[in-house]
Amino acid sequence: MTKQQQGHVSLQEEANRGLGDCRLEDDSLTPCGYHRDRAHSRPLRLDSPMIEDDNDRTEGRLPSNEDTKELARCLCDPAWAAWPPAGGWYLVKEQREWLHEKVLSYLRHSGRTSLRVLEAGSASHVHHVTYLSILQEVLDAADVDVTLEVLTVDQCLLPVLAIETLRSGARETPLSVQGYDVELHPKLFELIDRTGVLEDPRITGRTLNHDLTDTSWLPEQGEFDLVTEHFISAVLGNFELLGDFRTTYARLLRPGGWLLCACGLTKRTHGDEYKRFIELNERNGLELREIEGVWDPFGMRRDEIEVLLEDQPLQTYLDNHLFRFERVA
Repeated sequence: MTKQQQGHVSLQEEANRGLGDCRLEDDSLTPCGYHRDRAHSRPLRLDSPMIEDDNDRTEGRLPSNEDTKELARCLCDPAWAAWPPAGGWYLVKEQREWLHEKVLSYLRHSGRTSLRVLEAGSASHVHHVTYLSILQEVLDAADVDVTLEVLTVDQCLLPVLAIETLRSGARETPLSVQGYDVELHPKLFELIDRTGVLEDPRITGRTLNHDLTDTSWLPEQGEFDLVTEHFISAVLGNFELLGDFRTTYARLLRPGGWLLCACGLTKRTHGDEYKRFIELNERNGLELREIEGVWDPFGMRRDEIEVLLEDQPLQTYLDNHLFRFERVA
């Protein structure tokens, strides 16, 4: 595929072409293309803020700085292509800070000192570690001693098995995951060692290889305080499945629990689908409480992001929304 042909689709659309099922045959793992590519990624944390347009709050401008140039090189420069940045909550400043703020807000609002969190899907072990590091920062900022139990559920095997392998204490690279070798970027080791997040006694973690549309495994899980979902809508693009996920979330969340959801649907770009998305949450007793518009690089094309390498700001719509839903029924 030529660079010009690549420029017609978003980075997320490119990634979704590899979506399938990870298979385990004769104790040997064959990952789907999506999770294979997400596994070979690096943690990157943007600290440059998106500056909103004063005249149009649906647009923003990202400056060309050291960290944003690194993002552009990882996504657009063939010499850096082997290690694309991991997406998820951690990468973009506004998404990372929003998750931190909402989890801390729930903690203070509920008065609880022990929280149970469902991580609904994880693209890779890298995404999971960076996610945990945000939750760890919440615990550091809390006014009281708090413990977290994090349950990570994914229907694909590679992210689940890789997370379990890392949690077991394995630190070699490549990491052997059921016979499949996963290279680990040095920055992942740096993050794990600096934060100690995988050994933090305040955080316990479990993984389940389950389909979120299957409710048979729910009764034994008990109630959760929070569910987090990051752009599953962009990966699946299937409203029937999204509705089934909401049925699962509603059954797992305790009354007053929150669903924190990042989604690429907006009134501007997906009027009817946006309304339908809100309604399918409400049908499951999940009432919308807050919305915030942010940006996400994976909703853009490579040629759009390349401007950062030319010392130009990246002008983009804030076409990704962060939603807070509350379980009311």
